[in-house]
Amino acid sequence: MVEAENSYREALRILEASGASGHTDYAKAVENLAGLFLSQGKANGAEMLYLRALGVREKAYGTKNPALAESYDWMGTFYVLQGRMTEGERYYKRALEMRERLLGRESAEVAASLQRLSQLHALQRREKQAEQMKQRAEEIRSRLPATVTSGFRSRLN
Repeated sequence: MVEAENSYREALRILEASGASGHTDYAKAVENLAGLFLSQGKANGAEMLYLRALGVREKAYGTKNPALAESYDWMGTFYVLQGRMTEGERYYKRALEMRERLLGRESAEVAASLQRLSQLHALQRREKQAEQMKQRAEEIRSRLPATVTSGFRSRLN
């Protein structure tokens, strides 16, 4: 683990020295280190790094790139894993809103966001909301071509 952490830190140092600290590759390297911290039980350090990566991506992508929604999903998942459901829900909703605005309300990505929210609501024992989100996700998927939904289902499992 020490070797992995040192390698990630060295990669960050190189990216910073090359002026890439505002690039999405840098954000990915920061996320890798955050994931390592999380696996070591260093949730506070991981959170700080995930937020740093998110900030880089927000600056690089702006508010008009649906790729940013993936970062919101990562943040949501981090918070849910920490038992911080309200914060997790906030990020999952940001991802959903961004996808609906940029990709339309009937995309596979929107269905995936709805599925995440459904699972979160189920964890919170909010059965009615969980079922509504799940139904909407299934309705969207039923209207998409089979090639789109089969690829997305494999990513969700």
